[in-house]
Amino acid sequence: MKHTVIDQVLQRAQIAKSDSDFTYFFSVLLAGEALAKTAILGLIAAIGDDKDRNRYRLEHSLARSDGLGDWGKAIEDALTGPASQYLLAEARAEQTELTRLCRPGDWQFDSVNELKFENADANGEMKLADLIDQLRDGEAVASHLKDRTPGEAPEKRDSAHHAKPRAATNFSRC
Repeated sequence: MKHTVIDQVLQRAQIAKSDSDFTYFFSVLLAGEALAKTAILGLIAAIGDDKDRNRYRLEHSLARSDGLGDWGKAIEDALTGPASQYLLAEARAEQTELTRLCRPGDWQFDSVNELKFENADANGEMKLADLIDQLRDGEAVASHLKDRTPGEAPEKRDSAHHAKPRAATNFSRC
């Protein structure tokens, strides 16, 4: 099913290819953020009503969030936390797909590793916890990369040139 906003963000990334590496890099990051947020909102919408108001709690936290880290916490709660027991039956297949462990060779595993590599390239070192959940870790790496790169010195921002092909490949796999 086509999603107009996602299509527009992806089209923006394609147009940014002709502008500069820096613009393209951040357009791809924006596209990844839009895809992740849309998926997270869809998953939260699949949480049924309950007396503890788990869906409302997650929606409220996202409405007041100030970064991607809150979105990662929300999907973790929706997939494996207290809210997960109220997921509708139709969403169980997605829950299973998003919580399964991935091995080298799986596109999910390879994408997270590429994001980690790009993060280390852009920042010189990696400051993240071990891989626990592929999606949550992918969110954390993307969040860390997005939050740290714009404020870096121009010489570090030049790493966007090296990151752009791999970042685009990672998001096109989704």
